[in-house]
Amino acid sequence: MSNFSEDDWKHFKKIQAIALDRFCARILKELQQHCTATAGPNFERFETALSTAKDGSNDYKRAFTDLRRSTAFMKLLQMVALGLISDEELKGFSAQTKAKVAEIHAGDA
Repeated sequence: MSNFSEDDWKHFKKIQAIALDRFCARILKELQQHCTATAGPNFERFETALSTAKDGSNDYKRAFTDLRRSTAFMKLLQMVALGLISDEELKGFSAQTKAKVAEIHAGDA
């Protein structure tokens, strides 16, 4: 979606910070669970934690780096796919953006 409106961009910048905080909290919680688990060999727990960190890093890159108005819609889609944007937060976008998000995610279901 190449015509991300100025109002959508402003709203996106507000909720992006909230989504980033949610994302980091989620990954840190998962890592903490792996690191404090007592079941299984240490090496297996380490590998699981490392895999979680790598997956989190990849998701971070897709959703939160290279933030520009021209990339904002794709970043929004990534954040929605990761479950980081609430329905209430989506309501702040234009009807066109909400419809396009719903259309794309309906195709993913």
